[in-house]
Amino acid sequence: NIQSELEQVVASDNEHIYTLGATNRAVLVTNTKNWEIIGYIGSTDFYNKDIDGEVDLIRSPRQVGSTLKPLIYAYALSQYPFGIDTRIRDTRTNFNGYTPNNADGHFKWSIPIKVALAWSRNVPAIKMFNAMWWTTVYTSYFLSLGMTSLQQTWDYGLSMALGTSPLSMIDLAQWYTHLSDTEDVGMIHGIAKIVDSKWFEKKKKNEKKSNYSGRY
Repeated sequence: NIQSELEQVVASDNEHIYTLGATNRAVLVTNTKNWEIIGYIGSTDFYNKDIDGEVDLIRSPRQVGSTLKPLIYAYALSQYPFGIDTRIRDTRTNFNGYTPNNADGHFKWSIPIKVALAWSRNVPAIKMFNAMWWTTVYTSYFLSLGMTSLQQTWDYGLSMALGTSPLSMIDLAQWYTHLSDTEDVGMIHGIAKIVDSKWFEKKKKNEKKSNYSGRY
């Protein structure tokens, strides 16, 4: 049912997203309790060559914008005695020639971390990223969460905090599972079991047929 609903959503109102400059859509839905993929649409129309419909946008690395910010703050909070009410400066800062700006072009001066994240402020996120030794630490941290897109030996720079490094949607889904209320986090997967042509599980081929209701 979820897959059917997603297909209807993706197929509708495309003219609206076209006016915003978008040409395609992808959707990934997971169950954070058991890490199963329960909805997967890689593109709006697989057969549409004008939008490269055969490209699976869920697995294709792309720049992901501000989606890394929650993970940046999560790591910092796990390493140092910060709290969500700890204040961080949202001020113009020069990082050895790199002077980032906020999306609205303004600065809020001193705000709590929870506000910096909720408002998706760029400069505070970069400051936190820089304070935690940026890619030296964060690349290893992201790899430990189960990602596959990043390269351990690459120096992505401070702009990585703003999502300039190439990442896939499925990697993001894997990472965000760690922010859920699930205590033990496994790898996201799309195959629950493998069966033969008679619906026997492969590992139970010579045993009595199972009574499970779901096939995939």
